[in-house]
Amino acid sequence: MRLQLTVNIEEATVSRKGDLIRFYDLLDVLEQLIGGKRKLVDCSGDMDWPQRGVYFFFEPGETRKDSGFGPRVVRIGTHALKDGSHTTLWNRLSQHRGVKRTSGGNHRGSVFRLSGSDPAKTLFVIPCSGAKQAFAGRVRNGPSILDELPSHLAKRLADARIGNVDCARIDETTMVPAWQRYGGTLYQVSGPTLGKMVDDGRHVLILSGGYGVVLASEPIGIYDARFRACGKFI
Repeated sequence: MRLQLTVNIEEATVSRKGDLIRFYDLLDVLEQLIGGKRKLVDCSGDMDWPQRGVYFFFEPGETRKDSGFGPRVVRIGTHALKDGSHTTLWNRLSQHRGVKRTSGGNHRGSVFRLSGSDPAKTLFVIPCSGAKQAFAGRVRNGPSILDELPSHLAKRLADARIGNVDCARIDETTMVPAWQRYGGTLYQVSGPTLGKMVDDGRHVLILSGGYGVVLASEPIGIYDARFRACGKFI
């Protein structure tokens, strides 16, 4: 069974919430096509399973919040990723279900479950952008990831940054928080959200072509560099 979805890429980047709503809308369509959700405990190899497929696990008590109402996906899985693999969809599902009489299996193991939906326990890592924003006359002090790293790693990163100054043409005449410095599409669209995350103390890192890795709130200058253009940082 194949569902075809046409997505406008520009629109898809605008809202993660909108993407989640569309995702669950598609799952609702799929559920109607197959006649409803299937309970893993009631499934067997005698059922009409496709040879290949992607599967989604829901669980009682795990509910959606910002993306609407209803159960939340707690696991997304696939199988047979390597050429020549002979595993089937039911083979993979049966591993999750385990033996009925013992309720064994790995149906509870999930990266979604581990991180849950608590942003305070989540590390967000985002890329920088080629576009930079200039702020004349603004000089600010602030936190640095160098203060958070073990001393030996902080020294290596600091040394690498110094060695990268000329190659990346780093200009620190004006320093502004990293999340405000970058001006690409991601930052234009998510700027207010990033600002709120920083204000709320969320853990946000930015992979930077000029500084290696920085806190979103870490003041940085303006530079011109791409990843790997000036050697490795650490």
